[in-house]
Amino acid sequence: LFDRPERVALVRVEELYPWPEEELRAVLARYTKLQRVVWAQEEPRNMGAWTFVQERLQDLIGDEIEFVYAGRAASASPATGSSRVHRAEQKTLLADAFEGIEGIGEIDPRDALRLPR
Repeated sequence: LFDRPERVALVRVEELYPWPEEELRAVLARYTKLQRVVWAQEEPRNMGAWTFVQERLQDLIGDEIEFVYAGRAASASPATGSSRVHRAEQKTLLADAFEGIEGIGEIDPRDALRLPR
């Protein structure tokens, strides 16, 4: 959630069913200047929760607030099979999730996600 260019709030949704609409409404209501919502997931776009939450979250936030996906592209496999490619995908995912945030410079996915070096 982005309510100013320099502020970010991370919200982790633990359970998707039953859909936590009231809880999410309460969280969103705390950010009166909300400008952007990013759904970030590690799984490919066609796996993970994106296909389930996309319409539900859009209905909650409305059309006035930017709503974007940050994650891996759709894939037939849940993993690349290459640690080098995985790290590159993680770096892209994080860059997409935090795009436009002042003061976030270059993100090393091994540090950000505590991946082994």
